[in-house]
Amino acid sequence: MTLSLNRLKELLFCDPDTGIFTWISSTNNRRPPGETAGYINSLGYVQIGIDCGHYSAHRLAWMYVHGELPELDIDHINGNPSDNRLENLRLVTHQQNMCNRKKRNDNSSGYPGVCFHKTNNKWHASIRVKGKRIHLGYFKTAKEAYDKYVEASKKYHSQYTRAQPL
Repeated sequence: MTLSLNRLKELLFCDPDTGIFTWISSTNNRRPPGETAGYINSLGYVQIGIDCGHYSAHRLAWMYVHGELPELDIDHINGNPSDNRLENLRLVTHQQNMCNRKKRNDNSSGYPGVCFHKTNNKWHASIRVKGKRIHLGYFKTAKEAYDKYVEASKKYHSQYTRAQPL
């Protein structure tokens, strides 16, 4: 069952300045009116349970203000997945959204787009553009490789990149 805008606004109020949802009326006795809605999941996103469904609060915030759930991804500009202020949300393609993600947990270099190449004993920099990996070169230090990655990220991903020079 798809959540309608009317049902959303019947149950919840969203403050666009804070991105925080509060219950107007409850579907059960455990959620008193005025109480903050939702919980933070293991990835840091606020989830809200409504009528046997679980919804991401950033998608509900977008729907609350704009009237519908978009087909595109909604990006948290500052990278904080629990910051659902309207000014921190923007519509992006999935590829653009991936440009603004955090460094992966299995990244051993400490830098996105950089790994150590054992064969030639150098640091390798690469970047994904439109689903294809682009080789950026081999470098003596991880920092040099990362600097090249930042340069390429700004070129290919412009305002969607999180990569910043050190």
